[in-house]
Amino acid sequence: MKEEIYGQASQYIDAIASNLGVAAEHVYGMLVRQQVISGWVWMGVGLIVVIVCLALITFTIVANVKAKWDKSFWSRAPKNGYAKYLTYGDEVFSLVMVAVAVVLLVIFSIISVESALKVANPEYYAIKEIMDVIKGGK
Repeated sequence: MKEEIYGQASQYIDAIASNLGVAAEHVYGMLVRQQVISGWVWMGVGLIVVIVCLALITFTIVANVKAKWDKSFWSRAPKNGYAKYLTYGDEVFSLVMVAVAVVLLVIFSIISVESALKVANPEYYAIKEIMDVIKGGK
């Protein structure tokens, strides 16, 4: 079974190489480099989304706490200006915003981990991509 799959993978690489007019080693090297590039790109995207989500969660929590402080019974407390961003009816909106940010945080954290694995072991993911094409997955 393994020899059959290896033979199919070799045939696939050789077919790509012959269509491109290059050596099979060049095609495999290109697939490996593509996995590294893909890993770095998705790690960057994941990092940006994680930072934005953390900032959104932090701002929402701080703004809610400070808005309640502004509107609290402590009339002598200094007005901090956060109350203009959030009113008492915005708690549900804030909760939904935090929930969406947490879901995005989890999703992109998982994507970032898989992307880091692509950078750490690109040969495995190049072979995995070849196997997906052979099986008809992509």
